[in-house]
Amino acid sequence: MNLNARKTVPNNAKRSTLPLAEIRVADFSWLAAGPLATRFLATMGAEVVRVESRKRVDQLRQIGPYPDGIHGINRSPHFNLLNYSKLSMTLDLSTPRGADMARRLVMVSDVVVENFAAGVLERLGLGWEDVRRSRPDIVYLSSSGLGRAGPAKHYVAYGMTLHAFSGVTHATGYAGQPPRPLSGTWADPVTAVTMAYAILAALHHRRRTGQGQYIDLAMSDAMLAITPEQVIKCSLTGRVPERSGNFEEIAVPHNTYRCRGDDSWVAIAVRDEAEWHVFCRATGHREWAADSRFADAYARRCNEAEMDRAITAWTREHTARDVTERLQKVGVAAFPCLTAMDVIQDPQLRARDFFVTVNHPEVGERPVLGHPWRMSSMKTPNYEPAPLLGQHSAYVLRDVLGLPTDEAQRLVDEKVVY
Repeated sequence: MNLNARKTVPNNAKRSTLPLAEIRVADFSWLAAGPLATRFLATMGAEVVRVESRKRVDQLRQIGPYPDGIHGINRSPHFNLLNYSKLSMTLDLSTPRGADMARRLVMVSDVVVENFAAGVLERLGLGWEDVRRSRPDIVYLSSSGLGRAGPAKHYVAYGMTLHAFSGVTHATGYAGQPPRPLSGTWADPVTAVTMAYAILAALHHRRRTGQGQYIDLAMSDAMLAITPEQVIKCSLTGRVPERSGNFEEIAVPHNTYRCRGDDSWVAIAVRDEAEWHVFCRATGHREWAADSRFADAYARRCNEAEMDRAITAWTREHTARDVTERLQKVGVAAFPCLTAMDVIQDPQLRARDFFVTVNHPEVGERPVLGHPWRMSSMKTPNYEPAPLLGQHSAYVLRDVLGLPTDEAQRLVDEKVVY
């Protein structure tokens, strides 16, 4: 590490115009949920310092596919997507000096985010009770699978198991068939949004009262936001709702239908009788509106299989785009089931500048998913490439912690900064 290099100092002038420009975040989180939450904060102007280590490299830095087929801890598209606009410093927290540097960083920060196992940061003197004694105005968020209280607080939890615990898996599938677990880790993005929301609420509270606070965030609790209807029904009726495929209480038809082309599908939702009659006219099948099997929502629901077969016979004659355009023109909700490539090329998303190109020092110009909302006061969010491992260690040591260059160099030589 070249301590005399100035080129990796962050662009503070650009951040200064953004909503969270005055906020610094000490980010001890890794993998997906925490990093995505702090990325939201970073794009809104917060200075987010990721504390990493070469002894325990974030697993996301080690997951491909890598650009141009070249492996490297700075080249993972997963890491670079979830961590753009942040800084990275490396510390060996297992050393006393490393833990001390982390404490000094926390003391000059506004927010701490961590998702270590319970007790890890406490043993380093970086737990909430330790930090609040010196910084009563700090906002400190701990994210874990099932929270930091309760009989299951020590349970090991990953994405799919959290889906199961939150009731999502049991509710997913078709009537009379076993549950169909969701692939991927829906718990992570849901938790990330919840984390960012909780942090902003705590910062607002601090602004009014001057007081910080501890946020104990359980990923399982955040996931429950996906299944409120199931829980509400059960609490009212005392019965566990049955799995119902794509069935929906109000809209019928409500399903995905095969279209012309290879693995081409369209999603259609018809919410009331007026829309049903418009739908029948748009499809060229006015006779459906007069058919007693489909006379109203109750009849259509009772004869849903027959109705879906009739609709599929029509959609298979058309492309998903044609069905979408024809139904949207008359006010019926329909969208093609887009593939990942379709999403990248979609003109609506491009018109909203959803994809942003960042110029990463190792992988070059690459598109990333941008901010999912637009604010009239924030013309352009802070989009900077994801940091190289330890790229900003020199900046943090000198400019944030105020260490003289010779002391910082000793930390490098002794592999405290590592």
